[in-house]
Amino acid sequence: MTGRRPTASPTGSRDLHSRLQESAIQESGGAAERALADRLREVGAAVRRLHDAGVDHRALQLRNILVVDEGGRRRIVVIDLDRAVYHPDGRLASRLRARGLGRLTRSVVKNGLWNQRVARRELAAFASAYTGRDRDLRVELRGWIRGERWKLALHRLRYRFMDSASPGEAAAPPRRA
Repeated sequence: MTGRRPTASPTGSRDLHSRLQESAIQESGGAAERALADRLREVGAAVRRLHDAGVDHRALQLRNILVVDEGGRRRIVVIDLDRAVYHPDGRLASRLRARGLGRLTRSVVKNGLWNQRVARRELAAFASAYTGRDRDLRVELRGWIRGERWKLALHRLRYRFMDSASPGEAAAPPRRA
């Protein structure tokens, strides 16, 4: 467990990464896809509440989102707030929101879950719950998403490069100009 501190987590909880992998193995078909979309809607709403409270997570990824099952009720808990920044003036700026959402998307890609378990339909469910009926927020985020797409493309290249290293040999770090 180098680099990661153990954290206490609520009983009956698993991180979103584990839940997505588990559901890919156990579930298939239309009902499973609807259940996954519902789960991602809950996650989208939880991340929105976090951002609306003025919290910039700065380490938002699948493993930092817990899905807690308690007596038939499910709730979403965001953990690992040690790098988070609180903005006391309230709502988080669109640029910071887009950066956090981009980080979460890169986590999906990095863990090999894009198009395997999470695709456009599930992303749309998340985004719909995140933006809700707030058209202004949707328009603002669209402006910032282009930059996040570039970051994602660069990260994908990096992931491929790192995967191509021979076993036991670390991939060379990317060169800086």
